[in-house]
Amino acid sequence: MSKQKGRTVKRIWKVAAIAGSVMAALQSVAFVMFMFEEAVQAGGFAFMPASGVKNWTLVLEVHRSQVALIDKAEQFTDSWGRLAFWTYGAYKEFFQASRRTAESYRMIAEAKLKEQAATANITKATNTTKPKTALYVPRKGDLLIKQWVMDKDLAGLVELAKPELVNLADGKYYLFPSGTWRMLGESKSGKSWQILIRGVEVWLSKSMVVIAT
Repeated sequence: MSKQKGRTVKRIWKVAAIAGSVMAALQSVAFVMFMFEEAVQAGGFAFMPASGVKNWTLVLEVHRSQVALIDKAEQFTDSWGRLAFWTYGAYKEFFQASRRTAESYRMIAEAKLKEQAATANITKATNTTKPKTALYVPRKGDLLIKQWVMDKDLAGLVELAKPELVNLADGKYYLFPSGTWRMLGESKSGKSWQILIRGVEVWLSKSMVVIAT
């Protein structure tokens, strides 16, 4: 081989080595963008379980993490990533699409948190403005009969006597104060009372009445 040919071969190998080094560098750039793409994709998976359990605060935390990661990915892509021109456009589109997805989840989460706050405020306002029902304290001579007993079996007596409806710890009772009723006796089993109310005789279970003697 002549010296001229030898020099030519060396130049070819030198150019090939340089070209190979350049391509390796460009492939390294493309690989970094690929790893950014994988990281963004993996981070985006967290949106679904967080929104599935309606943990909107967690959705916002995932959004913040995603935006920070996408910012880094786009900064690299818009600088070094342009060297790998054959992949630059695809990765650029992917990161922009990921940002739009993250923003969509952010908007949904913020809207849901506002709804929850509004509901909580309404509930709080209702609880603070709603007057608490005072419990009646029986006095000597009172006869109190459960409302549902009277309404079910003694509706006519309710109309006749027009007792006051009061609250006890275990529910609503009709109140017959002293002078509007009289005890006549009790059953042999001792489980019920015979009572005269405004001239009407009734039998009542002891479990259904309160007599304040």
